[in-house]
Amino acid sequence: MGSFEYLAIAEAVAILLLSLGIFIIYIRFKKIERGLTTLNKKFSLISSLENWNKEEMVKKEAKVKRKKRYIVFSITSDADIDYSEVADSILTALGKIYGEPFISKSGYHFIVYYSDIKKGIVRVYREYTDNIIAIFPFARRYAKKDFMIVPVKVCGTVKKAKKFLNKL
Repeated sequence: MGSFEYLAIAEAVAILLLSLGIFIIYIRFKKIERGLTTLNKKFSLISSLENWNKEEMVKKEAKVKRKKRYIVFSITSDADIDYSEVADSILTALGKIYGEPFISKSGYHFIVYYSDIKKGIVRVYREYTDNIIAIFPFARRYAKKDFMIVPVKVCGTVKKAKKFLNKL
């Protein structure tokens, strides 16, 4: 065998090794591509589930009825305090401390006030009950009349609140 034949065999072996290397790289690339495709499918499934959950949560939030609480309070004062004075003093204190947007977010509503027994009921969303009760010490003066609003009980229904109000 001559040197030319060795060179041809070496060239054939080099081409074979190069082909084998390219084939191995191709197989690894395909495995990586399959893995990435699988990951992509999993991530797209996860992201679609996340979006689905967000959409469902938005739908549920729109459907959920917000729970309300009824705060029974009494007024301690020597002077006669009427409905408008109590309502205005609470609204003024709410506006000063928490601001106007809070009043609408909290669902604040003055239900009833009996000036003869100096007791009343305020309705508010459940999340803001503590905030409204915290306002009562600041709503203590209106038109030069001093008074103190004392929270007596928090009820879940207006019927229970009125029942408790009649017991006092």
